[in-house]
Amino acid sequence: MQHGFVVPNNFGIADPRQLVELAVHAEAQGYHSVWVNHHVLNVGYVKDRLEHAPYHDALVTVSWMGAANLQPGWQAERQKRLGETLLGSAVYPEFEDDGWSRFARNLRTLLAQAGDIPATELEELTQLANYKIMEEIRSRVSDTVQDPAVAEQLKAYYNQFCKRPTCNDKYLETFNRTNVELIDVSDAKGVERISARGVVANGKEYEVDCIVYASGFEITSSYLRRIGIPIYGINGESIYTHWDKGMRTMHGLMSHGFPNLFLCGGLFVFQLGANYCYGVDVQAERGLTISSAVNLPRHS
Repeated sequence: MQHGFVVPNNFGIADPRQLVELAVHAEAQGYHSVWVNHHVLNVGYVKDRLEHAPYHDALVTVSWMGAANLQPGWQAERQKRLGETLLGSAVYPEFEDDGWSRFARNLRTLLAQAGDIPATELEELTQLANYKIMEEIRSRVSDTVQDPAVAEQLKAYYNQFCKRPTCNDKYLETFNRTNVELIDVSDAKGVERISARGVVANGKEYEVDCIVYASGFEITSSYLRRIGIPIYGINGESIYTHWDKGMRTMHGLMSHGFPNLFLCGGLFVFQLGANYCYGVDVQAERGLTISSAVNLPRHS
């Protein structure tokens, strides 16, 4: 089955660039085709719905979308631009109002306002940029969640990237539903146990049909525990023994004495950026380039 995506050109979206961006996202998500709404006559119910909002002509909208047709390599370019935006080296138009790039934008603005400052004050400015973001998020919680006690429990008092941001317009609204209850287990350091019928927390059993474990991942346990498989190099040396006094790698990708082993992923190298998949992709490409060069025929 093939699925198409209908761009809402007749729903009063003021900026036509947003329509084009929707079409780009739809193509990126794998939709088979992109469609537009077209009325030969601007019938009454459309006029009533739009009032004074714009109605973008179907053929003109299709032309805009055609001009923005994605070219080969667009994914890599978009990932690169997002990475540059997150690091603050540039802010591209598609990320001007993006939740992930908010910190970099705030910091750039504060740096421009402060002018030349000593390095000792840069950390304070960084914290101020973070505080500004988190205050905006906490204010949104107060504005969205109707129960003040629940709203306070949902407010985060840490830097934005201390935990992965969840950019979703529907998340906070969930806590206004009558069939949703937020259980605070911070004092107990988590739930007590899982029973046959549900979850026991704070001395009370909550019967549930399904439990979703959001257990995260480990970053401080042993390498063997995290990787989970034995790895041996030249002369049968275990890589875990090789790293007894600390991890040693070349660019976080290779380790001496372990040929044909490329270490991809966040277990071995810190990636400057929130896009984990992009970092792994770059590492994989580097590994492929090296292995291809090794296998090239040699000429005397």
